[in-house]
Amino acid sequence: MSFGNVVIGPNGQVSLQGLESGVQTDQIIQALLTPYTDQINAVKNEQSAYSTQVTDWQAINTDLATLQSAAQTLASPFNWQAATATSSNTSVASATASTGTPQGSVSFTVSSLASNDSWLSSGSVASTGTVVDSNPGYLLSQASQYGFTSLVAGSGLSIGSHSFNVTQSLSAASTTSSSVTSGSTTITSGTNDTLSVKVNGTTYNLTLAGGTYSPSQLASAINSAATAAGAPLTASINAGGYLVLSTNLEGSSASLQVTGGTAVSTLGLSVMSSASSGSAGSVTVDGTVNAINNVMAGSTVSLNGGAISATIGNGVGNSSGSFTATNVSTGSGTLANLVSNINAANAGVTASAIQTGGGGYVLQLSSSTTGANSDLTVDPNAFTSSGLGVMNHTSAGSDAVVNVGGSGGYSVTSQTNTISGLLPGLSVQLYSTSGSPVTISVSTNVQGLTTDVQNLVNAANTALSDLQKYGGYNSSTQTAGPLIGQEAVSSLQQAILNTFATTLGASGLSSAMAAGISVVYNNSTGQDTIQFNQAQFQTELASNPSAVQNLFAQGGTFTTTSGLTGGTVSLIAGTNNTMAGSYPVNITAVATQATDNGTGVSGSVSTPETLTFNQTGGGSANYTTTSGETFSQVVTGLNAAFAAAGLTLSASLGGSGNIVVKSDSYGSAQSFSVTSSSGTGSTGLAGTFAGTDVAGTINGVTASGSGQVLSAPMSNPTLAGLTLGVTATTTGSGTFVYQPGIAQALATVSQEFSSPVGGVITTAISGLNNASNGLNSQITFYQNLSNQQKQALTNEFAHMEASLGVLKSQGSYLQSALASLAAQGL
Repeated sequence: MSFGNVVIGPNGQVSLQGLESGVQTDQIIQALLTPYTDQINAVKNEQSAYSTQVTDWQAINTDLATLQSAAQTLASPFNWQAATATSSNTSVASATASTGTPQGSVSFTVSSLASNDSWLSSGSVASTGTVVDSNPGYLLSQASQYGFTSLVAGSGLSIGSHSFNVTQSLSAASTTSSSVTSGSTTITSGTNDTLSVKVNGTTYNLTLAGGTYSPSQLASAINSAATAAGAPLTASINAGGYLVLSTNLEGSSASLQVTGGTAVSTLGLSVMSSASSGSAGSVTVDGTVNAINNVMAGSTVSLNGGAISATIGNGVGNSSGSFTATNVSTGSGTLANLVSNINAANAGVTASAIQTGGGGYVLQLSSSTTGANSDLTVDPNAFTSSGLGVMNHTSAGSDAVVNVGGSGGYSVTSQTNTISGLLPGLSVQLYSTSGSPVTISVSTNVQGLTTDVQNLVNAANTALSDLQKYGGYNSSTQTAGPLIGQEAVSSLQQAILNTFATTLGASGLSSAMAAGISVVYNNSTGQDTIQFNQAQFQTELASNPSAVQNLFAQGGTFTTTSGLTGGTVSLIAGTNNTMAGSYPVNITAVATQATDNGTGVSGSVSTPETLTFNQTGGGSANYTTTSGETFSQVVTGLNAAFAAAGLTLSASLGGSGNIVVKSDSYGSAQSFSVTSSSGTGSTGLAGTFAGTDVAGTINGVTASGSGQVLSAPMSNPTLAGLTLGVTATTTGSGTFVYQPGIAQALATVSQEFSSPVGGVITTAISGLNNASNGLNSQITFYQNLSNQQKQALTNEFAHMEASLGVLKSQGSYLQSALASLAAQGL
């Protein structure tokens, strides 16, 4: 589109065409504006150079982040405890060792694998659409570990979950042998075959059949003798291998006293001066308290006014904790609907309709988990009106058991086929039983550490290569990098190289070269690189592991000036800002465990009691003592109860023969309480207990304590969070010398240059961005001048063209007039 001599292009640009003069006025204007556009382009080029430098610094920053990550992996002394585990028979067991697992080996046999509990219907139905239950609900739970063998829903029990909480143990009167029952016990008729007991006030004389018995056979022989004598008594072998005699009556009226007999000594029992007593129980169901007392094992009691019928096993509440029972809707009552609803209820039960060879279907109920505590409590007679018949208990849930150390060793159990506790940090996965020993060997993960050091060297070389690329001179192309001449580039190069070239650890090695690290100049690239000899590193690691660790990792030594006995002060960690140096340490208070020193010193239980332990943040556990049980047996039982409940508590015998319970960890965060059903029973364990934290100063600065960990404040510019472990049991003072090691030194260099707050590169990038942004005003200024000048020139040339147009018009008129006069002959 044109208006006279002014033309508007398709994109809105304005140009002037010399239609009258024939001159390319638009080109002339552009040429006249060249000084302005040159100035704008020069400023934009300067901005581009800044942008290139920012991009290069960002690439180096990324390199440093990788270097810092690789360095921090090796900086921690704990990571140098990386371990690997191997099995002598991977078809039986495999193992995984975590960092910190001590080197060594452990051998064991696998006597059993963990299994789940299973029930199977005695009969079958023709199809899954057959109605097998007319009741509205079917109550399922895993309550056998809490003393119930069956829970049956009444007509008034609502569908859904119901909470059970055993608040008071129901127990029989019992007594326990003073020693573990021998693997082989011989009973000789007329010599050591009689046992006199008083059960619930009545005396019974038992005569054992002669023979040589295993522990379980011995218990069976006693039970046969009790049945023959009419004694309401049951013998069993507990988890610790001790013989236990218990009354069949459970509750406060139950009593048991061993009064004599020729078999007393052989059985590990003793004549009792007084009878042991049982205790009444209490269980709360959906908030309603139900008292249970003086019932026979195997009898049924009513809970919540008949809403639930519970069959009692061997005591209610012998295991601590609460549980949930789920009343599952049977829906239409068909087998398919029942199976579907049970599986959807998430009640810890898996239901299956299994087709038999004859084309019918049977019902199988299995616990979703494995272990001895996985046994289900089901109503075995719920489906007797249908073809399914009675539910038979086909297999009980069992723990995995490994035996360590042969016949004189010990056993370790697990509810799953994963065993822990054989060595700290070692996890063993079991696949099959084996009577032949399997050996798990734990050694230093040499290959893993080699890879970590190689990663560190690679990261350092990448950083050095990019520093040379962006900040050096390429003699081949004769070009300089965008960052050449920048002091930060050369400073960072030297910091990285000097760290590798100098032995910074407390290693005692002559140099880093002894561990396979060397700095080599590359003639082809014109730069220094780090080389790593893996074979040399592995050789040195094998012969002198602590020296190699100290070369790379944070380390330090402590020298005691006074006190601090029973332990020492050691490094836990420094930070990227902790400075190497020698620091005085003064410990004013040592950390302690939460400890209950039981007051009972009689050595055995005279008054049975139920002990309840509640650990802050760790749950609870119950243990019921029996009359005549030795304190050593109580300790074993307590530790088993703690382990089963997941409590981090440990029991032991004190110097006075008393029972001592301690938290496994130290500090004020460790606390627990103990209550006894008899107030303060024979053990004298009762009360609330808490540990204390370490306290003191580092380099004169007050440090914070948490358990045995003493940490300097992060705000201190010298210590910057230096953290020490204090295991000493008395106060005192000394000096700690901190040395960072190669890896920590590299992490510190990376932090110094790349820190988001005050880092050298961060500051440089910020400065470049500010400088680039500052040029925007210059570009705007010159662009405005150019636009103004262009407008002025456009106006001038437009005026010129207009004037020429007038003159041309006048000339044409005169020419026409003259031509007219000439035609007239004038």
